[in-house]
Amino acid sequence: MIYGYSRGDGATFDMADELNDNSAAIGNFTLSLTAYIDAVTQTSAAQENRRPPGSGYHINYYQEGVANPLSPWFDYGLDGGPIGDPAPGDPAEVNVDAGGQTIRHGEIDEHGPAINAIRNGIMSVLK
Repeated sequence: MIYGYSRGDGATFDMADELNDNSAAIGNFTLSLTAYIDAVTQTSAAQENRRPPGSGYHINYYQEGVANPLSPWFDYGLDGGPIGDPAPGDPAEVNVDAGGQTIRHGEIDEHGPAINAIRNGIMSVLK
């Protein structure tokens, strides 16, 4: 399992990609679960919206940003987003701000529903 928050999600993607690219040399392994919390790429503030290769299941929780720097919800572009290539059966793809701004980038890693969903995803894979 690999999961991260913010740029750690970019690292999550990069690590899964490296494992996938080198799977023949590594040998037999399973990447059962990956998860993002408000994912941004490792090298910029762009959304990390690629599903980690080789992941059995992927969970993605994110919050929306606003472009107006005068808004109290402005996060300097550090905002996750939907996965561009979700797989059937992925347990969660959730915009926590659907219906209106409720949380900022610096707070989502303590967002109870996101943490619980990732914990529940881990538990379902371990069973």
